[in-house]
Amino acid sequence: MKVASFKDLMNGHPEATISCLYSGKVVRKLKVENDTLWIDPLEGPKVLITLAAPITYEPWAMDRGNMLFSPRDVIEPMDLRLVPKETLYKICGEGDYIEWSDGQFEEVTP
Repeated sequence: MKVASFKDLMNGHPEATISCLYSGKVVRKLKVENDTLWIDPLEGPKVLITLAAPITYEPWAMDRGNMLFSPRDVIEPMDLRLVPKETLYKICGEGDYIEWSDGQFEEVTP
């Protein structure tokens, strides 16, 4: 599935997990609350972001790329908004799988 925002990524579903293409291990848990999305990275603080926040693609020359988002789009925790503006956070790698709460799943692509 091609994504340009978190709304695209959630595809109308209330919850999802993202798993690594190589290991199959769950690396993110996602939960929609109104027009926002909680991202649980499983290590580190949960992040609240708007569903409209863009997801950008960082291509790599010899590997799959990264799907990234800006700390400027983070609602909570506020201290994440204070990092340098050129810093980006990774939601997943190109080709990782998203599985929604109803059991449907797709590969994430830019």
